[in-house]
Amino acid sequence: MTRSAEDAQRSPGQLASLLIDVSTEAVGAAGGHAGGVYLRSGTPGLLRLAVLTGLPGPLFRPWWRMHVDRPFPVADAYRLGVQVVLPNATETMRRYPQFAAGLPFQFGSLYVPVVGGSTTFGVLTVLLTAFGRAVSEVGAVMIVGGNIDGFTRVMTTAIALETSKGDLPLALALGVVLLGVVGVINLVIGAMQGRTSLEREAYA
Repeated sequence: MTRSAEDAQRSPGQLASLLIDVSTEAVGAAGGHAGGVYLRSGTPGLLRLAVLTGLPGPLFRPWWRMHVDRPFPVADAYRLGVQVVLPNATETMRRYPQFAAGLPFQFGSLYVPVVGGSTTFGVLTVLLTAFGRAVSEVGAVMIVGGNIDGFTRVMTTAIALETSKGDLPLALALGVVLLGVVGVINLVIGAMQGRTSLEREAYA
């Protein structure tokens, strides 16, 4: 049996499983947090999110279907046939403000068109981890916010301040609290993670 014949005989469930495996490998290779694959739907000019890994499907319900003419990175990657790299939330907001404004949380992302010959079948997406940078940021917070007590002081800048004042017990206590918060958030995210296949119409 030829490769094309094997592909033709794959059921939608088998294809979904294959796409999940590919998405998981891509997420790991890119050092990301979650990922998925958009494919062409039976409706011309419309992409559908076929699989999603690393996040619960309902969280991305607004983006289950995407028109190729919308000013979104997925649509640009598909329509133009080029990779779209958004290394952080700032770049996402700068290039795609409409997309960034509707996100449930901030992240960097990578979008790679899935091409066979001269045909683009969909887009592989990877959401890049940004949480660790956010909870450990000190310099940018001080520069932008000024570390004003009661207004712009956050836990990381408070730890830096107390350390500079020589109050190491308070700084260590704040550090333990911060690690505890991060641990709880990671446990919640870990519980939500897993391979999630979004049920859709039959593959086009």
